Amino acid sequence: MLVFPVYGQSFSYEGKIPNPSWYTLHLEKSLYNNSRVLQKPWQAALFLGTELRPTEETLQVLQKQIQQGTLRQASVLSFAKQDGDPTGTAYLYILNEKDNISIEPKHIFPPDTPLPILLHALFVPLQATNDLYTALIINGRGDGSVIKYADDQFLLVSDITRQLIAHRLYVDVLDLQACHMGSVFAIRQLVQDSRIHYAIVSSELRRGSKQTLYYRLLNHFDKTPKQAALNAHLEFAQITDFSNDKSTHNSMVLDLSKLQQPFESWLSKPFIAFLEPGWHSLQEVLLTQPGHTAQDLAATLEKSIISQWCYSSQMHTLYKEKIPMESGCIDGINIRQDMLYSLWP
Repeated sequence: MLVFPVYGQSFSYEGKIPNPSWYTLHLEKSLYNNSRVLQKPWQAALFLGTELRPTEETLQVLQKQIQQGTLRQASVLSFAKQDGDPTGTAYLYILNEKDNISIEPKHIFPPDTPLPILLHALFVPLQATNDLYTALIINGRGDGSVIKYADDQFLLVSDITRQLIAHRLYVDVLDLQACHMGSVFAIRQLVQDSRIHYAIVSSELRRGSKQTLYYRLLNHFDKTPKQAALNAHLEFAQITDFSNDKSTHNSMVLDLSKLQQPFESWLSKPFIAFLEPGWHSLQEVLLTQPGHTAQDLAATLEKSIISQWCYSSQMHTLYKEKIPMESGCIDGINIRQDMLYSLWP
């Protein structure tokens, strides 16, 4: 188990468990004021593509939250393969206060079902209301631009925002569990229509922990959106054993409300003429550019990151908040040369 060191420091994982007192204190008292005062119940939609976790366990956690009164309703679209069904079959589950006993699918969609129909079915059970907080969890294999959710089936971030607009829904917390989707390409799509407030994303790899099979955000529906997002984000690192991991992993919580105007004003005036191949930190690239526009956007990006951590396989270290350049981790939102052509055709 890994725990976070004092703010701004780091530690090397060598099979020893550090003193967890900082993590516990910071999580329960300093950062979140964990008074457990529930302002509103939640509703949730889960799009579980390329699913490796047992859907039943996730459904059981949702059932428990409904019984406790923290969750009003949930819809789950899972692509987990079941016996006899072809790969790519989608299973729709709907849970609410009146129908919270059975975990049998309400509908089964064949593999050739168009994506808009699947997303429509996922969002229809949710209410367009200010009386509930709304969570959206998306699981898949990301590459910075698209999310693979089944064999040869891909989801764009714009597909999600388009359906949110159609159903008049606003999302308080998006947990985007896919690699590299903390990219400038994905974030621009997320902020364009101001439909999502907080987003948990990754600029590096994002893998599911073997120590938990369901989704950490589901544990925190007794909290406000910001508190829930931060707890889920930090808890993921705290329960994950990176000691034998040869890949770099990270997570960050973004306040997307701070990014809409800066992104729209800056992205219409590209001035990054060249990037070396591979992934880069958009923030670090901007700091190398002349002029106030780039510097101002870099400062805005910094303010939009509520929290971040990164496990560096190169340094065998888990960094919290301050990500040094020598770590090999991407600091903040990522960018890749080919994304520039997509953003500015």
